[in-house]
Amino acid sequence: VFSGEEIVGGIYLDHRFVILDVPAAAKDRLPAWAALCAVAIRFREQEASLRGSRATAVSAPPAREPGPAAESRTEFARELDDFFGLASANPDMLDLFDTIRGVSGSNIPVLIYGESGTGKTILAQAIHLASSRAAGPFVTLSCGAIPETLIESELLGHAKGAFTGAESEREGLLSQADGGTFFLDNIEDMSIDMQTRLLRVLEDGKVRPLGSKRTLLVDIRVISAARADLERLVRKGTFRQDLYYRIKGLQLDVSALRERWEDIPALAGLLFSRHDELKRAPQFAEGVVELLARYHWPGNVRELENEMRRLATLGIHEISIDDVSPELVGRGGPGLAVGGARASLERIVNEAEREAVEAALKRFGGNKSRAAQWLSITRKALYRRLRKYGIHSSRAESAAAAADRNEDEQGPAEEAGRGG
Repeated sequence: VFSGEEIVGGIYLDHRFVILDVPAAAKDRLPAWAALCAVAIRFREQEASLRGSRATAVSAPPAREPGPAAESRTEFARELDDFFGLASANPDMLDLFDTIRGVSGSNIPVLIYGESGTGKTILAQAIHLASSRAAGPFVTLSCGAIPETLIESELLGHAKGAFTGAESEREGLLSQADGGTFFLDNIEDMSIDMQTRLLRVLEDGKVRPLGSKRTLLVDIRVISAARADLERLVRKGTFRQDLYYRIKGLQLDVSALRERWEDIPALAGLLFSRHDELKRAPQFAEGVVELLARYHWPGNVRELENEMRRLATLGIHEISIDDVSPELVGRGGPGLAVGGARASLERIVNEAEREAVEAALKRFGGNKSRAAQWLSITRKALYRRLRKYGIHSSRAESAAAAADRNEDEQGPAEEAGRGG
Protein backbone atom coordinates (compact mmCIF):
# COMPACT_ATOMS: atom_id res chain seq x y z
CA VAL A 1 0.00 0.00 0.00
CA PHE A 2 1.65 3.20 -1.19
CA SER A 3 1.03 6.81 -0.19
CA GLY A 4 2.97 8.77 -2.77
CA GLU A 5 6.39 7.11 -2.82
CA GLU A 6 6.13 5.79 0.74
CA ILE A 7 5.05 2.26 1.69
CA VAL A 8 2.50 2.60 4.50
CA GLY A 9 1.15 -0.95 4.68
CA GLY A 10 0.24 -4.12 2.83
CA ILE A 11 -2.78 -6.29 1.96
CA TYR A 12 -2.60 -9.97 2.88
CA LEU A 13 -5.27 -12.39 1.62
CA ASP A 14 -5.55 -15.78 3.32
CA HIS A 15 -7.98 -18.42 4.55
CA ARG A 16 -7.55 -20.79 7.46
CA PHE A 17 -8.89 -23.88 5.75
CA VAL A 18 -8.63 -23.57 1.97
CA ILE A 19 -6.05 -22.45 -0.56
CA LEU A 20 -7.26 -19.21 -2.08
CA ASP A 21 -7.52 -18.92 -5.84
CA VAL A 22 -8.06 -15.17 -6.30
CA PRO A 23 -10.04 -14.46 -9.51
CA ALA A 24 -8.41 -12.23 -12.09
CA ALA A 25 -11.24 -9.70 -11.71
CA ALA A 26 -10.47 -9.39 -7.98
CA LYS A 27 -6.75 -8.91 -8.69
CA ASP A 28 -7.60 -6.03 -10.99
CA ARG A 29 -9.41 -4.34 -8.11
CA LEU A 30 -6.52 -4.64 -5.66
CA PRO A 31 -4.82 -1.36 -6.68
CA ALA A 32 -8.04 0.57 -6.04
CA TRP A 33 -8.49 -1.16 -2.67
CA ALA A 34 -4.89 -0.36 -1.79
CA ALA A 35 -5.40 3.34 -2.66
CA LEU A 36 -8.44 3.53 -0.38
CA CYS A 37 -6.51 1.75 2.39
CA ALA A 38 -3.68 4.28 2.03
CA VAL A 39 -6.14 7.15 2.52
CA ALA A 40 -7.59 5.48 5.64
CA ILE A 41 -4.11 4.89 7.09
CA ARG A 42 -3.15 8.51 6.50
CA PHE A 43 -6.42 9.59 8.15
CA ARG A 44 -5.46 7.73 11.34
CA GLU A 45 -1.84 8.86 11.36
CA GLN A 46 -2.70 12.53 10.86
CA GLU A 47 -5.54 12.38 13.38
CA ALA A 48 -3.23 10.90 16.03
CA SER A 49 -0.59 13.54 15.31
CA LEU A 50 -3.05 16.45 15.43
CA ARG A 51 -4.76 15.14 18.57
CA GLY A 52 -1.34 14.80 20.19
CA SER A 53 -0.45 18.38 19.29
CA ARG A 54 -3.75 19.60 20.68
CA ALA A 55 -3.26 17.63 23.91
CA THR A 56 0.18 19.21 24.35
CA ALA A 57 -1.28 22.68 23.80
CA VAL A 58 -4.13 22.06 26.25
CA SER A 59 -1.72 20.80 28.92
CA ALA A 60 0.29 24.03 28.75
CA PRO A 61 -0.40 26.67 31.44
CA PRO A 62 -3.41 28.81 30.45
CA ALA A 63 -2.80 32.44 29.58
CA ARG A 64 -5.84 33.49 31.63
CA GLU A 65 -8.29 32.08 34.11
CA PRO A 66 -10.55 29.41 32.56
CA GLY A 67 -14.18 30.33 32.18
CA PRO A 68 -17.12 30.21 29.75
CA ALA A 69 -14.94 31.53 26.91
CA ALA A 70 -12.36 28.76 27.41
CA GLU A 71 -15.09 26.11 27.52
CA SER A 72 -16.61 27.60 24.37
CA ARG A 73 -13.25 27.41 22.62
CA THR A 74 -12.88 23.74 23.52
CA GLU A 75 -16.38 22.89 22.35
CA PHE A 76 -16.02 24.83 19.13
CA ALA A 77 -12.74 23.07 18.38
CA ARG A 78 -14.70 19.81 18.32
CA GLU A 79 -17.28 21.32 15.98
CA LEU A 80 -14.52 22.51 13.65
CA ASP A 81 -13.08 18.99 13.68
CA ASP A 82 -16.43 17.57 12.62
CA PHE A 83 -17.17 20.20 10.00
CA PHE A 84 -13.86 20.28 8.20
CA GLY A 85 -12.47 16.89 9.21
CA LEU A 86 -9.09 17.70 10.76
CA ALA A 87 -7.97 14.19 9.84
CA SER A 88 -8.02 15.41 6.25
CA ALA A 89 -5.88 13.72 3.63
CA ASN A 90 -5.99 16.85 1.45
CA PRO A 91 -2.66 18.76 1.55
CA ASP A 92 -4.28 22.16 1.03
CA MET A 93 -6.64 21.67 3.99
CA LEU A 94 -3.83 20.45 6.25
CA ASP A 95 -1.81 23.56 5.37
CA LEU A 96 -4.85 25.70 6.14
CA PHE A 97 -5.28 24.15 9.61
CA ASP A 98 -1.58 24.64 10.36
CA THR A 99 -1.87 28.32 9.40
CA ILE A 100 -4.93 28.81 11.62
CA ARG A 101 -3.08 27.37 14.59
CA GLY A 102 -0.06 29.52 13.77
CA VAL A 103 -1.97 32.84 13.90
CA SER A 104 -4.08 32.00 16.96
CA GLY A 105 -2.15 34.44 19.12
CA SER A 106 -2.13 37.30 16.60
CA ASN A 107 -4.50 40.16 15.83
CA ILE A 108 -3.52 40.27 12.15
CA PRO A 109 -6.42 40.99 9.75
CA VAL A 110 -7.49 37.89 7.82
CA LEU A 111 -8.99 37.61 4.34
CA ILE A 112 -10.72 34.29 3.60
CA TYR A 113 -11.38 33.22 0.01
CA GLY A 114 -13.84 30.44 -0.74
CA GLU A 115 -17.00 29.52 -2.58
CA SER A 116 -20.39 29.70 -0.94
CA GLY A 117 -20.94 26.82 1.45
CA THR A 118 -17.28 26.05 2.15
CA GLY A 119 -17.52 27.20 5.78
CA LYS A 120 -15.93 30.66 5.74
CA THR A 121 -18.04 31.88 8.66
CA ILE A 122 -17.19 28.85 10.79
CA LEU A 123 -13.54 29.35 9.95
CA ALA A 124 -13.75 33.01 11.01
CA GLN A 125 -15.40 32.00 14.30
CA ALA A 126 -12.67 29.43 14.92
CA ILE A 127 -9.95 32.05 14.40
CA HIS A 128 -11.78 34.38 16.82
CA LEU A 129 -12.25 31.72 19.50
CA ALA A 130 -8.60 30.69 19.27
CA SER A 131 -7.41 34.28 19.76
CA SER A 132 -6.91 36.53 22.78
CA ARG A 133 -10.23 38.19 21.85
CA ALA A 134 -12.26 35.01 22.49
CA ALA A 135 -14.01 36.57 25.48
CA GLY A 136 -15.08 39.53 23.32
CA PRO A 137 -17.95 39.71 20.83
CA PHE A 138 -17.97 38.15 17.38
CA VAL A 139 -20.12 40.38 15.15
CA THR A 140 -21.04 39.48 11.57
CA LEU A 141 -22.15 41.64 8.66
CA SER A 142 -23.23 40.04 5.40
CA CYS A 143 -22.49 42.88 3.00
CA GLY A 144 -24.81 41.60 0.28
CA ALA A 145 -27.80 41.00 2.55
CA ILE A 146 -28.40 44.62 3.64
CA PRO A 147 -29.70 47.30 1.25
CA GLU A 148 -27.28 50.10 0.41
CA THR A 149 -29.57 52.65 2.05
CA LEU A 150 -29.39 50.84 5.41
CA ILE A 151 -25.83 49.53 5.57
CA GLU A 152 -24.38 52.83 6.80
CA SER A 153 -26.66 52.99 9.83
CA GLU A 154 -26.04 49.27 10.47
CA LEU A 155 -22.28 49.81 10.49
CA LEU A 156 -22.06 53.14 12.33
CA GLY A 157 -25.31 53.25 14.31
CA HIS A 158 -27.46 56.35 14.62
CA ALA A 159 -28.76 58.90 17.11
CA LYS A 160 -32.43 59.41 17.85
CA GLY A 161 -34.04 61.52 15.11
CA ALA A 162 -31.05 61.14 12.76
CA PHE A 163 -33.46 60.33 9.94
CA THR A 164 -37.12 59.54 9.36
CA GLY A 165 -37.99 56.46 11.41
CA ALA A 166 -35.02 56.73 13.80
CA GLU A 167 -37.20 56.81 16.90
CA SER A 168 -34.42 55.74 19.26
CA GLU A 169 -30.65 55.62 19.47
CA ARG A 170 -29.05 52.50 17.99
CA GLU A 171 -25.56 51.14 18.45
CA GLY A 172 -23.78 50.23 15.21
CA LEU A 173 -22.18 46.88 14.47
CA LEU A 174 -18.68 48.36 14.62
CA SER A 175 -19.31 49.59 18.16
CA GLN A 176 -20.86 46.27 19.12
CA ALA A 177 -17.66 44.51 18.01
CA ASP A 178 -15.47 46.65 20.30
CA GLY A 179 -12.93 44.41 22.02
CA GLY A 180 -13.70 41.50 19.73
CA THR A 181 -13.82 40.49 16.08
CA PHE A 182 -15.80 42.02 13.22
CA PHE A 183 -16.50 39.58 10.38
CA LEU A 184 -17.37 41.03 6.97
CA ASP A 185 -18.87 38.32 4.78
CA ASN A 186 -19.05 38.81 0.99
CA ILE A 187 -17.10 42.05 1.30
CA GLU A 188 -16.92 42.32 -2.49
CA ASP A 189 -20.61 43.37 -2.39
CA MET A 190 -19.83 46.54 -0.41
CA SER A 191 -20.13 49.80 -2.36
CA ILE A 192 -17.17 52.10 -2.91
CA ASP A 193 -18.76 54.72 -0.64
CA MET A 194 -19.10 52.28 2.26
CA GLN A 195 -15.59 50.96 1.60
CA THR A 196 -14.33 54.51 2.15
CA ARG A 197 -16.20 54.84 5.45
CA LEU A 198 -15.01 51.44 6.65
CA LEU A 199 -11.40 52.27 5.74
CA ARG A 200 -11.58 55.45 7.80
CA VAL A 201 -12.72 53.50 10.86
CA LEU A 202 -9.98 50.88 10.41
CA GLU A 203 -7.32 53.57 10.09
CA ASP A 204 -8.16 55.72 13.12
CA GLY A 205 -10.38 53.42 15.20
CA LYS A 206 -13.12 56.07 15.49
CA VAL A 207 -16.84 55.73 14.81
CA ARG A 208 -19.35 58.58 14.62
CA PRO A 209 -22.98 57.39 14.56
CA LEU A 210 -25.30 59.09 12.08
CA GLY A 211 -26.79 62.30 13.47
CA SER A 212 -24.49 62.27 16.50
CA LYS A 213 -21.76 64.67 17.56
CA ARG A 214 -20.06 62.00 19.67
CA THR A 215 -17.06 60.08 18.38
CA LEU A 216 -16.58 56.56 19.76
CA LEU A 217 -13.26 54.74 19.96
CA VAL A 218 -13.37 51.07 18.91
CA ASP A 219 -10.79 48.30 19.12
CA ILE A 220 -11.66 45.57 16.62
CA ARG A 221 -10.00 42.81 14.67
CA VAL A 222 -11.33 42.47 11.12
CA ILE A 223 -11.82 39.16 9.34
CA SER A 224 -13.20 39.41 5.82
CA ALA A 225 -14.51 36.78 3.42
CA ALA A 226 -14.94 36.96 -0.34
CA ARG A 227 -16.04 34.73 -3.19
CA ALA A 228 -14.65 36.97 -5.95
CA ASP A 229 -11.00 37.83 -6.59
CA LEU A 230 -10.59 41.20 -4.84
CA GLU A 231 -7.30 41.94 -6.59
CA ARG A 232 -9.13 41.70 -9.89
CA LEU A 233 -11.87 44.01 -8.59
CA VAL A 234 -9.15 46.49 -7.58
CA ARG A 235 -7.85 46.51 -11.15
CA LYS A 236 -11.39 47.09 -12.42
CA GLY A 237 -11.88 50.00 -10.03
CA THR A 238 -14.77 48.47 -8.07
CA PHE A 239 -12.78 47.83 -4.89
CA ARG A 240 -10.47 50.24 -3.08
CA GLN A 241 -6.83 49.23 -3.25
CA ASP A 242 -5.99 50.78 0.14
CA LEU A 243 -8.83 48.85 1.81
CA TYR A 244 -7.73 45.66 0.06
CA TYR A 245 -4.25 45.89 1.57
CA ARG A 246 -5.71 46.91 4.93
CA ILE A 247 -7.84 43.75 5.26
CA LYS A 248 -5.37 41.37 3.61
CA GLY A 249 -2.93 40.87 6.45
CA LEU A 250 -3.17 37.11 5.97
CA GLN A 251 -4.96 35.31 3.14
CA LEU A 252 -6.60 31.91 3.65
CA ASP A 253 -8.01 29.87 0.75
CA VAL A 254 -10.73 27.34 1.63
CA SER A 255 -10.84 24.50 -0.88
CA ALA A 256 -14.13 23.61 -2.53
CA LEU A 257 -15.44 20.18 -1.58
CA ARG A 258 -14.87 18.79 -5.09
CA GLU A 259 -11.17 19.67 -4.69
CA ARG A 260 -10.84 17.46 -1.62
CA TRP A 261 -12.70 14.38 -2.89
CA GLU A 262 -10.53 12.10 -0.74
CA ASP A 263 -12.19 13.53 2.40
CA ILE A 264 -15.80 13.14 1.24
CA PRO A 265 -16.51 9.60 2.63
CA ALA A 266 -15.25 10.41 6.13
CA LEU A 267 -16.86 13.85 6.13
CA ALA A 268 -20.20 12.39 5.00
CA GLY A 269 -20.06 9.94 7.90
CA LEU A 270 -19.33 12.70 10.41
CA LEU A 271 -22.16 14.90 9.13
CA PHE A 272 -24.62 11.99 9.12
CA SER A 273 -23.74 11.12 12.73
CA ARG A 274 -24.22 14.75 13.75
CA HIS A 275 -27.89 14.67 12.65
CA ASP A 276 -28.73 11.06 13.54
CA GLU A 277 -30.69 10.73 16.80
CA LEU A 278 -28.56 7.77 17.88
CA LYS A 279 -25.31 9.36 16.59
CA ARG A 280 -24.69 6.29 14.43
CA ALA A 281 -22.26 6.14 11.56
CA PRO A 282 -23.94 5.38 8.21
CA GLN A 283 -23.40 2.22 6.22
CA PHE A 284 -22.84 2.92 2.53
CA ALA A 285 -23.81 0.25 0.01
CA GLU A 286 -21.60 -0.56 -2.96
CA GLY A 287 -21.22 2.36 -5.33
CA VAL A 288 -22.46 5.09 -2.96
CA VAL A 289 -19.01 6.30 -1.89
CA GLU A 290 -17.88 6.48 -5.51
CA LEU A 291 -21.05 8.41 -6.37
CA LEU A 292 -20.43 10.96 -3.61
CA ALA A 293 -16.78 11.32 -4.62
CA ARG A 294 -17.52 12.08 -8.27
CA TYR A 295 -20.39 14.50 -7.69
CA HIS A 296 -19.57 18.15 -8.40
CA TRP A 297 -20.99 19.55 -5.07
CA PRO A 298 -21.81 23.10 -6.22
CA GLY A 299 -23.13 23.79 -2.70
CA ASN A 300 -19.93 22.42 -1.13
CA VAL A 301 -20.00 21.16 2.49
CA ARG A 302 -23.37 22.82 3.09
CA GLU A 303 -24.93 20.71 0.33
CA LEU A 304 -23.30 17.53 1.64
CA GLU A 305 -24.58 18.27 5.13
CA ASN A 306 -28.10 18.86 3.79
CA GLU A 307 -28.01 15.47 2.06
CA MET A 308 -26.76 13.67 5.17
CA ARG A 309 -29.33 15.49 7.33
CA ARG A 310 -32.12 14.40 5.01
CA LEU A 311 -31.04 10.76 5.15
CA ALA A 312 -30.59 10.82 8.94
CA THR A 313 -33.98 12.50 9.46
CA LEU A 314 -35.66 9.83 7.32
CA GLY A 315 -33.98 7.17 9.45
CA ILE A 316 -32.04 5.70 6.51
CA HIS A 317 -28.97 4.20 8.14
CA GLU A 318 -27.98 1.73 5.44
CA ILE A 319 -27.66 3.98 2.40
CA SER A 320 -27.99 2.64 -1.12
CA ILE A 321 -27.81 4.50 -4.43
CA ASP A 322 -31.63 4.52 -4.56
CA ASP A 323 -31.68 6.52 -1.29
CA VAL A 324 -29.45 9.30 -2.62
CA SER A 325 -31.12 12.44 -4.01
CA PRO A 326 -31.75 12.21 -7.78
CA GLU A 327 -29.73 15.33 -8.56
CA LEU A 328 -26.61 13.73 -7.06
CA VAL A 329 -27.03 10.68 -9.28
CA GLY A 330 -27.69 12.68 -12.42
CA ARG A 331 -25.04 15.40 -12.07
CA GLY A 332 -21.85 13.51 -11.37
CA GLY A 333 -18.59 14.70 -12.79
CA PRO A 334 -16.20 12.67 -14.94
CA GLY A 335 -16.77 8.94 -14.71
CA LEU A 336 -15.07 7.27 -11.77
CA ALA A 337 -15.15 3.61 -12.70
CA VAL A 338 -14.19 1.11 -10.01
CA GLY A 339 -11.87 -1.81 -10.65
CA GLY A 340 -10.55 -0.95 -14.12
CA ALA A 341 -7.48 -2.58 -15.63
CA ARG A 342 -5.14 -2.14 -12.67
CA ALA A 343 -6.13 1.52 -12.32
CA SER A 344 -6.20 2.98 -8.82
CA LEU A 345 -8.93 5.36 -7.71
CA GLU A 346 -6.41 8.17 -7.39
CA ARG A 347 -5.08 7.72 -10.95
CA ILE A 348 -8.59 7.63 -12.39
CA VAL A 349 -9.47 10.91 -10.68
CA ASN A 350 -6.18 12.55 -11.70
CA GLU A 351 -6.63 11.56 -15.33
CA ALA A 352 -10.19 12.89 -15.41
CA GLU A 353 -9.09 16.12 -13.73
CA ARG A 354 -6.20 16.65 -16.13
CA GLU A 355 -8.49 16.11 -19.13
CA ALA A 356 -11.00 18.59 -17.73
CA VAL A 357 -8.32 21.27 -17.20
CA GLU A 358 -6.87 20.79 -20.70
CA ALA A 359 -10.34 20.89 -22.25
CA ALA A 360 -11.16 24.14 -20.41
CA LEU A 361 -7.92 25.83 -21.53
CA LYS A 362 -8.53 24.73 -25.11
CA ARG A 363 -12.14 25.90 -25.00
CA PHE A 364 -11.16 29.44 -23.93
CA GLY A 365 -7.94 29.78 -25.92
CA GLY A 366 -5.69 29.61 -22.87
CA ASN A 367 -7.59 32.22 -20.84
CA LYS A 368 -7.07 30.93 -17.30
CA SER A 369 -9.66 33.21 -15.70
CA ARG A 370 -12.46 31.91 -17.94
CA ALA A 371 -11.18 28.34 -17.72
CA ALA A 372 -11.21 28.51 -13.91
CA GLN A 373 -14.72 30.01 -13.93
CA TRP A 374 -15.96 27.28 -16.28
CA LEU A 375 -14.41 24.62 -14.01
CA SER A 376 -15.95 26.38 -10.96
CA ILE A 377 -12.58 26.71 -9.22
CA THR A 378 -10.40 29.69 -8.31
CA ARG A 379 -7.50 30.86 -10.45
CA LYS A 380 -5.14 29.78 -7.69
CA ALA A 381 -6.63 26.28 -7.70
CA LEU A 382 -6.23 26.15 -11.49
CA TYR A 383 -2.56 27.14 -11.25
CA ARG A 384 -2.00 24.41 -8.68
CA ARG A 385 -3.37 21.86 -11.14
CA LEU A 386 -1.28 23.22 -13.98
CA ARG A 387 1.83 22.68 -11.87
CA LYS A 388 0.62 19.30 -10.63
CA TYR A 389 0.07 17.88 -14.10
CA GLY A 390 2.89 19.75 -15.81
CA ILE A 391 0.55 21.51 -18.24
CA HIS A 392 2.59 24.21 -19.98
CA SER A 393 1.71 26.31 -22.99
CA SER A 394 3.40 29.61 -23.76
CA ARG A 395 0.74 30.32 -26.36
CA ALA A 396 -2.00 29.68 -23.81
CA GLU A 397 -0.25 31.83 -21.21
CA SER A 398 0.19 34.76 -23.60
CA ALA A 399 -3.40 34.43 -24.76
CA ALA A 400 -4.57 34.38 -21.14
CA ALA A 401 -2.52 37.47 -20.27
CA ALA A 402 -3.88 39.37 -23.29
CA ALA A 403 -7.44 38.32 -22.48
CA ASP A 404 -7.04 39.41 -18.85
CA ARG A 405 -5.71 42.83 -19.92
CA ASN A 406 -8.57 43.32 -22.36
CA GLU A 407 -11.13 42.29 -19.78
CA ASP A 408 -9.64 44.67 -17.18
CA GLU A 409 -9.59 47.57 -19.66
CA GLN A 410 -13.11 46.95 -20.89
CA GLY A 411 -14.63 46.66 -17.42
CA PRO A 412 -14.53 50.37 -16.40
CA ALA A 413 -15.37 51.49 -19.96
CA GLU A 414 -18.48 49.34 -20.02
CA GLU A 415 -19.58 50.65 -16.62
CA ALA A 416 -18.98 54.24 -17.76
CA GLY A 417 -21.05 53.56 -20.89
CA ARG A 418 -23.92 52.20 -18.82
CA GLY A 419 -23.67 55.19 -16.49
CA GLY A 420 -23.92 57.60 -19.47
